[in-house]
Amino acid sequence: MKIQGTPALRAELNPSLPKPPSEKPSRSEVDSFEHAETSCLPRLPLPSTRKPEVNHKPTRLPAEPAPKLDRPVLFVHGYMGVPEEFQEMTSWLTREGANRDGGVLDGADPGPVDPNANLFAIRYTRPWQTMETDAQELHNVIEAICKATGATGVDVVAHSKGALDTRKYLMESNEKVDHVVMIGTPNAGTFLADVELLIRDKLGIPVKPPIKDPEVQAALNQLRADRVDGGGIPRNPALRELNQNWETQRNRAEFLAITGNGIPTINEVTGLTFLGDGTVTRRSAAPEGIPARHAWFSTHGSLAGNHAVMRETFAFLTGQPLSATEDIFETPEDRARAMEMGLDLDTNVPVSPSEGFLLAESAQEGRGKADA
Repeated sequence: MKIQGTPALRAELNPSLPKPPSEKPSRSEVDSFEHAETSCLPRLPLPSTRKPEVNHKPTRLPAEPAPKLDRPVLFVHGYMGVPEEFQEMTSWLTREGANRDGGVLDGADPGPVDPNANLFAIRYTRPWQTMETDAQELHNVIEAICKATGATGVDVVAHSKGALDTRKYLMESNEKVDHVVMIGTPNAGTFLADVELLIRDKLGIPVKPPIKDPEVQAALNQLRADRVDGGGIPRNPALRELNQNWETQRNRAEFLAITGNGIPTINEVTGLTFLGDGTVTRRSAAPEGIPARHAWFSTHGSLAGNHAVMRETFAFLTGQPLSATEDIFETPEDRARAMEMGLDLDTNVPVSPSEGFLLAESAQEGRGKADA
């Protein structure tokens, strides 16, 4: 289908234009870099005046019955995240008593654990810690869950950097994780971390979070794009090492990648791509060798509350078949919108660049997969 210059596409490409009406309800977003401005050329993200919000009382849940889980599930938030990001998932999974919520466990000191529960969330001591610190806190919580429930392992559902922390946990010879669902994870980094570091270095202005702390600097350095400089030196050695040991992690747990799609996302090579969630490109979020599903029109902070994402996540964790196609849509309107934008859903690339816009991500396929 080749429809050029539609209102939906023009609104996506030019945020200054009014967007066409949408039946899709808005969702509160918790996100590290969600409010960065994007354009066809990278611009510096502007600090948001809006405080992150969490929908504590979701009004929309998947219509189908919640699955009964096979193992305890641990929800892991990311950089500048909170456990409440998974409130909609938890509300659905506990509906009609299908599963039991064990609440939030502190990473440094999990405290008492409900032995009859099978849903838990971790709250890191600080939401901007390094992978090493977070992996240790994951260890604390997983050990506490297994000890209290008698389980031999847990399944992890992780948003963004939370999955990098989980991968780091697996690298430390910890093998009490059976399955990992990585939702919007910057496995090859995110260029927005590079931009944040540039602002801090050149302007002396901390943005996300607005504090100067060595741990923040270290965490941001671990989130920057996994690339090498002109001398062949990795700019993100921690992430480079993690990725060089990807096979080891895959041998210790089964992985599913969930990516965002259809949201303008900055990358370093081409400036802008639609194959992303606004923070992390699809390429960065979907490493090779594992199944992946691409959720359309969900931003980075709203992926965990997307109903299609919920269905794929828990089909994977309960051994049910995943969707027949890699592209997933929360509503029929989302599918129609993707086709209206000129996307060939069989090949998952645009067939008609419009308004002078080129989805350059697909043009970069032969240039390696280091960009994020």
